[in-house]
This record gives sequence, structure tokens and C-alpha cells, in this order.
Amino acid sequence: MKLEESFRAEAWMQASAGAWQFATLPESLSKRIRTPTTGPRKPFGSGRVKARTGGTSW
Repeated sequence: MKLEESFRAEAWMQASAGAWQFATLPESLSKRIRTPTTGPRKPFGSGRVKARTGGTSW
């Protein structure tokens, strides 16, 4: 599945060891991603993404 979206969100850190940072998806985008996915899921419902913030992408 290929889905290209753009949104703005504040990054937040999980209160635990490590430097994980997260961005909460808008509810409508979350539903569009969840709807077409079927079958076994990765832990926490995670999925592979390409992200960009400013001039940095990963």
C-alpha cells in the first residue's frame, strides 16, 4: 500500500529509557491507514514509513 499524506504535529517523547520520539496522527489519517491493512500486524500496529521534517528525511 502506498499512501502519501502531509500533516503537522508536535513531537513528543515516551517517558522511558531511550530517545524515542512520536507524532500523533490526525484521527482521519489514522482511519485511512488502518482500514486497508489486513493480516498479521507488527508490534503496536506499527508500519514502515518515510518521513520528512524540514529538510531532513528518513
